[in-house]
Amino acid sequence: MLLINFASINRLDILKSLFAEIVIPQAVYSETVESGFPNSETIVNGIEAAWLKVKSVQEMPESIPLELDAGEREVIALALSE
Repeated sequence: MLLINFASINRLDILKSLFAEIVIPQAVYSETVESGFPNSETIVNGIEAAWLKVKSVQEMPESIPLELDAGEREVIALALSE
């Protein structure tokens, strides 16, 4: 959600200044870049600059609520796997 909010106002530079690298799951990439989200080019630019990385979720823990959307679920799964 934070990534989407900052991308919406074209300010991913703030996140880049705070974090050397940000990892997003494939679902977040799909929800933004592949769906035509406004300002998705800022996300693509971060990926091309290699400070923003897309990672696939290998395993989805059953403890993550199904009520969450795919992006939220995958963010939590990646956090738990690190």
